[in-house]
Amino acid sequence: MLYRYPVRIRGVDPCEESKLEADGPYQPGDEVLVKPHNVRCDGQHKRGKVTKILSHQAVEVDGIPRHVRDLHHFTPQTPQEDVVTTDSEDDELLIQLPGQADEEEGIDEDAAAGNELDRELPRRSSRVRRPRVCTLCE
Repeated sequence: MLYRYPVRIRGVDPCEESKLEADGPYQPGDEVLVKPHNVRCDGQHKRGKVTKILSHQAVEVDGIPRHVRDLHHFTPQTPQEDVVTTDSEDDELLIQLPGQADEEEGIDEDAAAGNELDRELPRRSSRVRRPRVCTLCE
C-alpha cells in the first residue's frame, strides 16, 4: 500500500504561506487565550497574540510554538452602558401553584395566619448527638 503525503524538506522546499493562512483557524495578529502547560481543564488561561503560522496545527504565540488545541479565540469585551428599563408589569413577581390557588380562595389572610400557628412543629430526635471522631487522625 502506498500513501501519498505532501512532504516538504525544511530549508530546501519553500513553504506556501498563503495556503497556510487560508486553511488555519488563526491568523497572525489574532488575540487568543493560551492554556498553560501541565494545567487541567479548570486552570486559568493566559492572553497572547498569534505572531506566526507554522502549519495548520501549530502557530507561534508571542514567539512560542503552540498547538491549536491549546488555543481559544479571544474577543475583548467593550464595556456597554446597561440600559435599565422598568415596567410596572414586571415589578411584582407572583407565582401561584395549582394546589394553593384552589385551597386559599375562600380563606381570609387572617384565618390563614391563624392556621399557621395551629400547625405542629416537627418532632426532634431524642438521640444524643456526638461529634465525629476520626480514629486515623489521632
